[in-house]
Amino acid sequence: MDYSSKVPFQGQFRDALTLAIGALTTLGFRVAARDEQAIEFTGPGLNSTRQNALLGATRIRLEASGGQLAVRAELGGIRWLRRFLLLFPSMLCLGIGVMLIVVFSFVKPAALQKLEAALAVIVGSHMVVRMIVGPVIAQRFETKCQRSLDTLIANLAVASQI
Repeated sequence: MDYSSKVPFQGQFRDALTLAIGALTTLGFRVAARDEQAIEFTGPGLNSTRQNALLGATRIRLEASGGQLAVRAELGGIRWLRRFLLLFPSMLCLGIGVMLIVVFSFVKPAALQKLEAALAVIVGSHMVVRMIVGPVIAQRFETKCQRSLDTLIANLAVASQI
């Protein structure tokens, strides 16, 4: 698992399970396994940074033992987002650059030599910027996902005591 956290827990695990099922199934998670001390959810994954941060976890396991409520999560959605933000913008820039060179070679072959250097600098600089910005965005969303998981178990621990 990619992430784990624990909080003190004095409530009824059955109540926490009911709340967790209600909260996570509305986001598209399915109950994969359940027993007296644990429940495991599988999620639909992440398609956008505008979605709920909990969708960054593709598998969530909640366990109650020893007076603690623990969450363990596999952050498969975050891994997908990190790869997407690294590869897609860079490949898009490269593809657009190649298409522009092909178009310019047909339209103005003489001017292509002058434009090649400028085009290479523009496309290359954009690719470098995207290779820096992409991982920063992914890291921020990973932090947001981890905070959401922490908030989930903290709320489950408190709400199940009432």
